[in-house]
Amino acid sequence: MKLCDVTQFYAPGSGGVKRYLLEKRRYVQEHTHDEHWLIIPGEKTDWKSEGRLHTVTIRSPIVERRAGYRFLWNTRAVRRVIAQIQPDLIESADPYQLGWATQRVGRELKVPVVGFYHSHLPQLAKQTFRHFGNIVGNRLGRFAERYVRKLYNRFDQTIVASETLAQELKERGIQNVAVCPLGVDTKLFHPRAADPSVRENFKVPAEVFLLLSVGRLSLEKNTRALLQGFEQLMQNPTLQQPVYLLIVGTGPLQPEVVALQQKYPNVRWQMQVMPNQLAELYCSADLFVHPGLQETFGLVMLEAQACGCPVLGINGSRLEELCFTGKEWWATSDAPEELAQAIQKVLTSREVLRATGQAAAQVVQAQFSWKQAFDRLWKVYNTTVSRYKT
Repeated sequence: MKLCDVTQFYAPGSGGVKRYLLEKRRYVQEHTHDEHWLIIPGEKTDWKSEGRLHTVTIRSPIVERRAGYRFLWNTRAVRRVIAQIQPDLIESADPYQLGWATQRVGRELKVPVVGFYHSHLPQLAKQTFRHFGNIVGNRLGRFAERYVRKLYNRFDQTIVASETLAQELKERGIQNVAVCPLGVDTKLFHPRAADPSVRENFKVPAEVFLLLSVGRLSLEKNTRALLQGFEQLMQNPTLQQPVYLLIVGTGPLQPEVVALQQKYPNVRWQMQVMPNQLAELYCSADLFVHPGLQETFGLVMLEAQACGCPVLGINGSRLEELCFTGKEWWATSDAPEELAQAIQKVLTSREVLRATGQAAAQVVQAQFSWKQAFDRLWKVYNTTVSRYKT
């Protein structure tokens, strides 16, 4: 089978979508006889092949320098490349211009096109514009719902990683939904004894309570709630235990992270780390904090738990279905004071946290390997191709 992935969310500093695509390519090499093409934006137009893996970059202007994101505006070039490839199935990871372009070329070539729902646009619209007031945010949210319904009902299959999100999309009129949870590299992300040198490298004392946050520093990731919550935690006069915060990521809110770092000497920030270093950080932290409200999955939540690091998030977010133990201490809302209170409640429970993390690791290791994830996805692919041909 010839598979073709198209996305513009692929950059040197990008996260979940890139991780998913890289792991998919490894699965293609190790567990199939298929060929895979990846079409992404780049500094110049180029085509590279390594065995059954092919990467096509299309010259695109840069729109975000911190992470290196580019806008793949040349949809005509995308359609031309896909027509040359003649794939058996096309997958779009883009809800914008590329989503429409892949649908058009799929109809022209008479091949199925699936859309992976990586971004929940209605909630993103409400979250981004809520500072203009609820009326504006709700109207834009309703517009985004209509747009999503129109776009994704035109795909032969809409793939989502979350059962909760799948149900939500069905309730909003999208009926071609298949659930395929993502996975983690369980050989890399697994419980191990914490290496003291990891904390030393970031100048974090061994005895302090270490909070860890990993992800894009942006409004849609709710980074500001984390920063403000930590500041409120530091200003609490009843806080008796030393607490450090280590943030890994890049994005538009970097200046706010720097400002917090300058104000509090117990804040550490790293723009990016290698995967093996990230695994070591998960194993060295006492608690992983994820303030997100609109994640369609949340790979970092799985990675943290795979390493035995307990997680804390916001009640009511889809991330709850990815937390396997310890949900009772989650914040009741994304208000900074609620997040600060939730963190403070667990500061004196280090042994309980450690046991909780180990229990979660057993679940992730048993159920969420990348091979299991892509075995499920390939069943959807094969069914879609067979049904389309029929």
